[in-house]
Order: sequence, then C-alpha cells, then structure tokens
Amino acid sequence: MAWQIGPQSLSPGASVRWWFHWSGYPGFEVIGVKPATPGSELRYSEPGVQMNNDGSTTYYMTVKNVGPFSVQYYWVGNTI
Repeated sequence: MAWQIGPQSLSPGASVRWWFHWSGYPGFEVIGVKPATPGSELRYSEPGVQMNNDGSTTYYMTVKNVGPFSVQYYWVGNTI
C-alpha cells in the first residue's frame, strides 16, 4: 500500500529525524523523500527498522536540507 505524508518544510542547513510507527509488522517498507520544491538539495539516510517488544515496528530516517533555501518535501512509502 503506497502512502505519502506532507508536505513538510525544512530550513537551509536543518535536518530532522522522523519515526514511523506501526502497531504490528506492515511488511517490508520502502521509505523515501520526494522534494516538492524544484531544485531542492535534500540528503537522507537509509531507513532503519526496529522490531519492538510489543510486536510493533518502527522505521526511522533522517533528512537534511543541504541547499541555501527552505524546501518542502513529502515522506513517501510503499509496502512490498
């Protein structure tokens, strides 16, 4: 199932770490960042995954704006 969150805003030089939490195991998730601002200079980490003791799953990722202007972007994902 494909999903999209946002848009989110990020100031020049700023970074943010996001946590995506599911109450169970959603299957393998592909998570990424889709810039909404043309010419955006975003860098993001490979997503990490954590299986929690209560049976829930947490995915996490960091995105950084390496450009000189504020940008907007979407978190996007899809279950494989």
